Amino acid sequence: MTTREGPQRMPSHPPAFDAVVARFAGPIEEPETGQIWRARWRDTAQLLLLTGSNDSDVEAVPLSLDVDLGDDTAVLLRSDIQPLGFDVVAWRSLRRRLPVRVLDVLLGWADPVAVEAVGHAQGVGAAIVSDLDERSQVRDAMGERIETLEAADWVPQSTEPIDLAEKMRARGLTPSQLASELDIDPGTVIAFVRGDRVPTSAEATRLSPLLNIDIASLTGAHLVDPDLVWALDRPRFRRRLEARGRQLGITDESEWRFRVATQELATAARTTGSVDPRRRWLGLIEDFLGER
Repeated sequence: MTTREGPQRMPSHPPAFDAVVARFAGPIEEPETGQIWRARWRDTAQLLLLTGSNDSDVEAVPLSLDVDLGDDTAVLLRSDIQPLGFDVVAWRSLRRRLPVRVLDVLLGWADPVAVEAVGHAQGVGAAIVSDLDERSQVRDAMGERIETLEAADWVPQSTEPIDLAEKMRARGLTPSQLASELDIDPGTVIAFVRGDRVPTSAEATRLSPLLNIDIASLTGAHLVDPDLVWALDRPRFRRRLEARGRQLGITDESEWRFRVATQELATAARTTGSVDPRRRWLGLIEDFLGER
């Protein structure tokens, strides 16, 4: 298109799409029904519409851009009832409850009729009855991504608590002697014994043969406060936690969160005066990230 003033550049994509892109740098809110998120865990990412939520997990339906490849459970959500700027289909057969820790970028809010449509509207296509159907590849690939997100966790498998003091006595080791063997401060050993701190993987590797304890038991989940897990899983902390980890050369999100939970915050001395442990952990995380 040209005018007397010369060529006029047309936008390469609709304004709604620009608004979605801006969301990647925007604020993160708590999950609510009707929101559309990009979920991510490690190398797996998926667009989701939240059809239910609480403070620990969400009910979510995956969204696909392949509007012509939906089956009888894939509901068309046109661009006028959701914020993405283009039509998508919501695969209600793949609806799952997912942990809030996988929520990565809030892309906007869908109209309430979109959430209603997911529950009742007719699918865009016929049922898939054969693995040779091209649409089954789309559905199955999306199903695998949803399974990965559903299983996302950063707390190791729980193990039984270990009496480290008894193990040290059995091996004839004092805290000072063990600290010397590990080249760490005796106070750190005492923190291990009290359960105030979990050994790092490197410390556990050296500690394991000295006390005849397997490494998994030394770094087990029994020392991670469930309220701290809840607090670290809040979507609003995710980007800043990842950025702090990258500064230290730690790119694995699970490894970094576990380290923050069992080392960086384990010796936090500050108290907020709150009787609510979750509020206290939120405050400690904010202080750790330098947010206040």
